[in-house]
Amino acid sequence: VEEYQTQALKAHQQQLKVAVSLTEAYLRTQFREAQTVGMSNAQARLKAFEAIREFTYNNNDYIWIADYNGVLLSHPDSRFHGKPSVNMIDTDGQPILSKVIQQAQLNGEGFLQYKWNRPSQSLPQEKVSYFKNYPEWGLIIGSGVYLDDLAHEVENRKKRALTELRNALQQIKVAKTGYLFIFDSNSNIL
Repeated sequence: VEEYQTQALKAHQQQLKVAVSLTEAYLRTQFREAQTVGMSNAQARLKAFEAIREFTYNNNDYIWIADYNGVLLSHPDSRFHGKPSVNMIDTDGQPILSKVIQQAQLNGEGFLQYKWNRPSQSLPQEKVSYFKNYPEWGLIIGSGVYLDDLAHEVENRKKRALTELRNALQQIKVAKTGYLFIFDSNSNIL
C-alpha cells in the first residue's frame, strides 16, 4: 500500500506536468492563430486565459496562470481571478504564490505542498501543485491535486488488495479444519 501511495503520487505529479504542458500548447496555438488574424497579444491572452478558466480534469482539478507580480491572470475562482495573490495564504499565514514565483524563477519549475480550499469547499485540504516558468511570456502556469483524492485512491486500492488476499487465503486449508489469519500492525484481523 505504501509503495502504491508513492507510485500514485508520482503518477499524479506526472499528470500535473502533462496538464501544464497541454496548457502551454494551447496558449502557443492561440497566440499563433491570433497573429494570423491580426489580433493583439493582449486580446489573445485575455481570450485564452478566459477559456483556460474553464479547463478541468480528474476531480475538478484546474489550471491557473500568474504573472511575476503575483496577479492571477487565469483562475476558476472569481475571488482570485484577475487579482493580486495577497489573499492566497496557507493555513500558517504564509503567502503561497510568492513562494511559487520565487521557486519558478530560480529553478524553472517545481512542486509545492500546502493547504488550500477546493473551489466548492470551505475547509482547506492538503494540495500539491506543479508549476512551470515561461519567461518568454512572463508567466507561470500551474495545476495541483488535492491529496485527499490520492488518499481515496490508495484506500480503494487497499480494499481491492485485501479482497484479493482474502479470496486467495480462503482457498488455503491447513490439514482438514485449519485456516490462516492475517493481522494488521494494530492486531486487527484482516
